[in-house]
Amino acid sequence: MSETIFSIKDGQITAKNKMRKFFEEHEPGTYLLVSKPIKRRSLSQNVYFHSVVLDYVLHGLRDLGFDEIRTKEDAKLLVKYKFLRKQITNKETGEMIEYIQETHKLTKSEMMEFIENIQ
Repeated sequence: MSETIFSIKDGQITAKNKMRKFFEEHEPGTYLLVSKPIKRRSLSQNVYFHSVVLDYVLHGLRDLGFDEIRTKEDAKLLVKYKFLRKQITNKETGEMIEYIQETHKLTKSEMMEFIENIQ
């Protein structure tokens, strides 16, 4: 038995390549596909992100010459800017406002996707 986590937004699967790979790994046959909602990010994801991922990002950026990145919080701001930028569009004027999504509001699957994007 195998399983994967995916997100649906606006009626569309968000990580289509990941889903395609998941189905390509299966032999031809008949399968039961079950879905269930997943709650907010898990404690283990949070610990992994703050203790492992941000440590690698911090040191990696400093190794590349970004000396102004001094703390894990600096590194977190950068990865959020790179991977959690969202846009809101005014349907009347077309004006777009950009904002940064907060990590504590991510679901487990969104947090997993965020970490995968960083990697």
